Amino acid sequence: GKKRESKWDVAPSREDLLQQHRITLLQCPKKRRECYFGNLTHGQVTEELLRAAVSQLFQALPSFTLAYPNLADPICSVTFPVPGKGHFAFVEFMDEVLANTAIQMSGFELLSRPVRI
Repeated sequence: GKKRESKWDVAPSREDLLQQHRITLLQCPKKRRECYFGNLTHGQVTEELLRAAVSQLFQALPSFTLAYPNLADPICSVTFPVPGKGHFAFVEFMDEVLANTAIQMSGFELLSRPVRI
């Protein structure tokens, strides 16, 4: 067969996506990718619960699944400043666009309480 000169018609591999993500993280400071999530139910909201809720909100956005077809979880990390006792957490997203989108979701309900972002 004919040798390919370009990879434009080949989907990126997981390694390609991870490398691109590392470059993105270096180009965009954490402060621009991190959001405050407040009014969390004391002692009941875990990292897993918060990740699942936010991922579900993003998966419901057609623009997210189109722009990020290989990204199941938009979150890099979740930090509770006071483990197990906090009413708030800091959520770091993969990029600034996702962080800004999350801010628009402020008020979504988690354990019957509106979350402030």
